[in-house]
Amino acid sequence: MNRAEFGGEICIANVAGRQRLIRLGFGIAMAAAAVAVAAAMITAGAPRLLRLLIAPLVWLAAIGVLQYRGRT
Repeated sequence: MNRAEFGGEICIANVAGRQRLIRLGFGIAMAAAAVAVAAAMITAGAPRLLRLLIAPLVWLAAIGVLQYRGRT
């Protein structure tokens, strides 16, 4: 493939390796927190509707990992 096939633009990462690792670490930490909170809620017998409070943790985990993978 050449540059013409992509509209003449070249995509380069806008974050250095250290910042990417920070974002990956954040994503992994949020995923671990989501699993821990979910396990605690299930063990405590929390209602299903209350378990929706885990959604922001999962969302933050996804953001961190996707930013790492997308190099943004």
